[in-house]
Amino acid sequence: MRFGNYVNETTNTLKGTPDNITLIKRECSEFLKELKSGKNILHRASRKFKTLKDSEIIIVPYRTGRAPVDTPEKVHKYIDNLLFEKFGWYPRSESLFCWIQNKNRSETILSIRIVIPANGYKYVYSPIIRDIYENYSRFGRKQDFVKWFKEELLPTYKDKNALNTTFHMYDSIELMLKAKKYYLLSVDFYEKYFSY
Repeated sequence: MRFGNYVNETTNTLKGTPDNITLIKRECSEFLKELKSGKNILHRASRKFKTLKDSEIIIVPYRTGRAPVDTPEKVHKYIDNLLFEKFGWYPRSESLFCWIQNKNRSETILSIRIVIPANGYKYVYSPIIRDIYENYSRFGRKQDFVKWFKEELLPTYKDKNALNTTFHMYDSIELMLKAKKYYLLSVDFYEKYFSY
């Protein structure tokens, strides 16, 4: 199931009232502290957000069993197992996929939402990869991709300092984020109340 469909089926929306601003600041204090000292933000894009354009806050609950959209299932599971061995959880099937982007490049189109996870979040990313599927599609045989991932890419994956990482090759990079809940904020609302 694509993320946009998931958003429409299971989300709640909130208005940007003072009580809801306080709620987000309390439930997401750990991330907001990291955000304040960092140079990057997390965002998520979906055409489905256009139907929720008047919603300042979208709440997305945690989910498990995420199925890959483009990556073959066997490759998805293999990568997930390698990441589990390194980090102790299954990032590809337990995460909301989003993008790390420099704060100064925040986009204002309707399909972009700033992602703020609830306390207790964790994430993994590689500062040298924009999107794993883009790299998978370069390889003619899945065995070649798996070998490349294990030997060259896996060692570059990190679980700390995403909001301060530097990535020179791309304007944004993929991050797998796990939290009990995610707040997706409109860019205008984020900039008014949470931009540091």
